[in-house]
Amino acid sequence: MKNKKNIINNKDNLDNKKEINKENLNNKEEINKENLNNKEEINKENLNNKEEINKENLNNKEEINKENLNNKEEINKENLNNKEEINKENLNNKEEINKENLNNKEEINKENLNNELLKEEIELLNKKLFENKLRFNAEIDNINKRNTIEIEKIRKFSNENLMLELIIIIDNLERAINHYDKNNIETLIEGIKLTLKLFINIINKFGLYSIEDINIPFNPDLHQAVILEKSENLESNYIIEILQKGYILNGRLIRPAMSKVSTK
Repeated sequence: MKNKKNIINNKDNLDNKKEINKENLNNKEEINKENLNNKEEINKENLNNKEEINKENLNNKEEINKENLNNKEEINKENLNNKEEINKENLNNKEEINKENLNNKEEINKENLNNELLKEEIELLNKKLFENKLRFNAEIDNINKRNTIEIEKIRKFSNENLMLELIIIIDNLERAINHYDKNNIETLIEGIKLTLKLFINIINKFGLYSIEDINIPFNPDLHQAVILEKSENLESNYIIEILQKGYILNGRLIRPAMSKVSTK
């Protein structure tokens, strides 16, 4: 009973399967047919779209070409205007440059002329300077010659006044010798003393003074110590005696006084 039931079920399943297969086959045919129709529709639509796109692209291309042509004409026109403006400006600049160069050339020529005049003036001044230098050198030579002559005269006759004064001493000494009296020695000595006093006055008159003071402190700028001697009356380093007078000419020591100096 059970097997029979299974057989019946199997038969039903088989029938169901056939039905399903048949239905699936029909569905598949429908789907294929529908897909085919859809494909044709899509192809047709794509074809139409492609034609529309091509047409639109063609129109756009024409518009672009037309616009580019217009732009090119505008650009060429603008370039032509710019070129004319540039040429005009260059012409004006060239005229200005030529005018400026002409002015500069005139200024340079004028400056060169001034330089030539200045050069001539400088040459004239140099010539005068050279002549003045020659005259100056000649004048200097003359001055040097005159100075040499004057110096020689001064050297020869600078002691003229001193010699005139010394002549008086010579006159006095000659008179003393010529009028010498052997029996009156005192008169001769007195005459010699007066002559010596006159001679000292003469040398003082010409700025020569003797260094002969004693009992004063030793001064190394005026004295030359030749003897040291103990002294109870004087302090140490005082002048006891002048052995040889020193002399000062117009404030300058020409001979120190040889001195005996005290010591303890």
